[in-house]
Order: sequence, then C-alpha cells, then structure tokens
Amino acid sequence: MSTPETYETGIRTAIYDYLRLASSLTGADGATGLLGRAEDPSVYPHGAPARASFPYVVMKRSDEPAARTLSKTRDGLTGSVWTFEVWGDDAFVVERVVEKLRARLEDIPGSRGNVSVRMIELQGEVDDAVRPEDGSEVTWFVTVLTARLIYRAVSTGA
Repeated sequence: MSTPETYETGIRTAIYDYLRLASSLTGADGATGLLGRAEDPSVYPHGAPARASFPYVVMKRSDEPAARTLSKTRDGLTGSVWTFEVWGDDAFVVERVVEKLRARLEDIPGSRGNVSVRMIELQGEVDDAVRPEDGSEVTWFVTVLTARLIYRAVSTGA
C-alpha cells in the first residue's frame, strides 16, 4: 500500500515566508526594515488589521477560477494571479517599498518550502490615493502590483 502524498506548504505560505525573510523589506539580524522585522512583518494575507502601521503589504490571490491553471493539465504545474497592495501615508515611502518588493518578487523562482516556483510574470502596476471615511484630511497611497506565478507543489512523501 502506498503512502499518500502530503504537502506542508501552500503557495500563499511560500510567498509570505519569502517576503518575510527579505532583508531589503524586513531588515536583517534583528534590525527593522521598511516593513518591520522578519518575526512580525507588515505583510498580511487577505487584509491588514484595522490598526496596522504604515507602510504595509496586503497579498491576495486575485484570479478567477476559470483563469486558474489546474495541475493535471500541465504536468503538475499550477498558475495563479496575485495582487500585492502596498499601502502607506507617504507616496515616496510607498514607491520605495514597491521597488524593493518588485525586485524581490522577480527573484522568487526556485524552491520555497514544498513549492517550486517556476516562473513569475509581473502583469501590471497601478497607483491610487484614497481618503479615509473618518472625515480627516489625510491621504493614503496605494500601489498594486499584479503577478502571475507558475508553480508546482512538491510532495514531502510523508
């Protein structure tokens, strides 16, 4: 009887860990980077907490199931589209984080836990500014990077 395949790391966890460990974003050797410390970075899957400090990154899968590539159709490869929203209260800081984030994402192909990222394609970048609904005169800035990742989950054999 064969042992069932198990996967310990999904693509979301692989991306999060990869960004969390980027010294260009979260500092090195306990130092604080643009997005805090590696132990508690300002990188959030799905959405940021209400009181998150600027700047921060929200990462989420943004493709439609019809656009997603299923693994059985391409030799085990899966494709999905992700957005990375960089939020801040200073447009120049947001831009600096975006530049570092873009550079980090371009280097993601390779083994990331139990995920083997084969390719990343940066598909777009959009800037925007919003005012909070509390009536204040502050402005929040956001840049959204959109990327398609092609990857394969690698079995741990456990």
